[in-house]
Amino acid sequence: MLIHINMKNITIITKYESPVCNSCNKYGFFCYTPYGGEYSTCPLCQDADYFNSESSDEVNFLLEKEYIGDIRREYSYCKRCRVIFDTGCKHAENGCTSSVYNGHLIDMWLNKNTNDVHHGMPQFDDEDDWFKNGNMITILRWNCPNSGLHCTNGYYPKLSHPNYYPLCSTLNTK
Repeated sequence: MLIHINMKNITIITKYESPVCNSCNKYGFFCYTPYGGEYSTCPLCQDADYFNSESSDEVNFLLEKEYIGDIRREYSYCKRCRVIFDTGCKHAENGCTSSVYNGHLIDMWLNKNTNDVHHGMPQFDDEDDWFKNGNMITILRWNCPNSGLHCTNGYYPKLSHPNYYPLCSTLNTK
């Protein structure tokens, strides 16, 4: 569930209103990689990322070489929640392309138009707004709302396969 703090900046209320892991029944913001890792799901609503939704044909040019480093290419966008997210760190290692990830959300960002720094994450009006203004933000810090939570029921649990679960990159940046 999302709450508006001010226009274009939102924050999460609580992870106890979030989805439950299919394997361990823990609450969290999880990204799944269904159908052999063809796409990832939004950690807030579980919809497919924008590049894999039915309306993404118009942005396929972002896959071309000159768009390397473009925020619209580097991170996922959910057109339902209207936020940018990253697949994040490992929640459950299930082999090949069936793993579950702790979705990472923007924690702090800079609006390049106003030079204002916001705590929370940018929310766009719609996919056109994201497409036009996605590169007008600088991500200053990511957040793992699950704090690197690991599933105890994955096919390769952390207890017996610790090398599959590196430290979450967001945990050493706070």
